[in-house]
Amino acid sequence: MTTAKYRAKKWLVLTYMFTATICVFVTQILGLPLLLFGKNVFRKYISITKKLCGVLFASMTELFSPTPVTVYYDEELRNQFFLDRTGCLESIVPPRTVVIANHQLYSDWVYLWWMAYTSNNHGNIFIMLKDSLKWVPILGWGMQFYRFIFLSRTWQKDQKTMRQRFDKIRDPKLPATLIMFPEGTNLVENTYNRSANYAKKIGVPCPKHLMLPRVRGLFFTLQQLRDTMTYLYDYTICFEDIAPCKYAADKFPLSALFFDSVRIDRVHMYVRRFRIEDIPTDEALFTDWLYTRWLEKDKLVDEFTKTKRFPCSKPLSTTIRLKRKLEILPVYTVVIFVIAFFIHLFSGFRIPLSVYFESTLSLNHVLSNTSKIPIKTLAVTLTMIFS
Repeated sequence: MTTAKYRAKKWLVLTYMFTATICVFVTQILGLPLLLFGKNVFRKYISITKKLCGVLFASMTELFSPTPVTVYYDEELRNQFFLDRTGCLESIVPPRTVVIANHQLYSDWVYLWWMAYTSNNHGNIFIMLKDSLKWVPILGWGMQFYRFIFLSRTWQKDQKTMRQRFDKIRDPKLPATLIMFPEGTNLVENTYNRSANYAKKIGVPCPKHLMLPRVRGLFFTLQQLRDTMTYLYDYTICFEDIAPCKYAADKFPLSALFFDSVRIDRVHMYVRRFRIEDIPTDEALFTDWLYTRWLEKDKLVDEFTKTKRFPCSKPLSTTIRLKRKLEILPVYTVVIFVIAFFIHLFSGFRIPLSVYFESTLSLNHVLSNTSKIPIKTLAVTLTMIFS
């Protein structure tokens, strides 16, 4: 790519991401008056904006880093994954699940958010992240609205944070897909060597292609949620053609994927499922259980490096994309709002503000395929504020 084309694409990506992110964030802010009607109403509204964010990341990937995907699954899950008539992936996954995966790229969480999108659970995502991301302007503030779980890697502090968040997520009436990466960080040479040294120190087998998972966080999570969640979904993620690099993160950093036109040939994801009630509640037994599962994942990855596929009778191949192109429009509802509001103020064309607010929110509701929310209530509240 020439320097001019690189700069043009970089600015296009940054402009698209910045404007869309601002729109989602302002949409979150506009929902604050709903707190007057109760936290549950506000939570439903924030769930809508979370869906918008999931749609945004899928759209960005589709536009700027087209990514083919093949999904494999255990035989017991054969009826939960299928392609619709347009070739888009659909999945049937319960609205309350814990999701874990090995961690190779910074974009792994985007792929898992998209997987939640295929089952219409992308408005119920909760992700565990590094505490340093909490105060990133706009993005970090928005993630705080989403009640993501920020961890400092100091257990005394993190345990308190997790307990507070789980007090809300534990509600069986609340849809919640909790995403965790038990390895704690993405796989590169330095992190793998640290993991290998730790495995040697405690006398356990070291995975060849993965890092040893951290036990305490996942154990605490399952202990807190086991009474109200049924399944733990485990994703094993691999990438084709990482040569000449040894680790995928060295070849596919975020900047290369979105700015340098470096393409992932294909993302391969193998899905299996465990009943949480069958997972040991004793920490020592759980440690053995988790290490065993990770060695099984390592064998899957080892087989993939040789055959370029996971074992599955009917894998499904598709691309990361939106089911409907118009789904991206609600992200820009706030832009439509600002333009129409200024037309209302400074032109001779007048419409009642309540009509405008209700029609704009209804458009957002229909295009984003959201659950029910009191559109009339929010429209009246915003009318009172801006009148």
